[in-house]
Amino acid sequence: RTTSGLSSLPSSVSYAVLVVTLFAVGIHAIRKFNSWRLYLGAFLATISIYLFGFLLWNIDNHLCTELRLFRRERSVPLGAVSQLHAWWHAFAGLGTYLAILLSSAMREEYLGIPFAVKFVSIGIPYLEIKPKPL
Repeated sequence: RTTSGLSSLPSSVSYAVLVVTLFAVGIHAIRKFNSWRLYLGAFLATISIYLFGFLLWNIDNHLCTELRLFRRERSVPLGAVSQLHAWWHAFAGLGTYLAILLSSAMREEYLGIPFAVKFVSIGIPYLEIKPKPL
């Protein structure tokens, strides 16, 4: 139950069905590429990050009262870290970003546009699109 007294099960199940459907569509799309093993590894990492956030969100939904009591009894830093709903948003955002990056890489390969995966200093990847040879 959520704090409003309504069950979150229908929305959780609906969201899980959406994610599983996107997972199946993603696997289908990846299998069309010669370098599908590389894309599959990136896709599995992306979906794992996303599902970990989903797990945290569900823990937060089901243990909301207990987590609130825990946060009241602890210091601010530990209480802040135990905001599992906030962690859900962080992991969902990162998973979504990586899914978009993966889709962009697959698009560039499909169009024959050279690219490289680069990383900013904190380890977050981005695509560097190289000029297409004439």
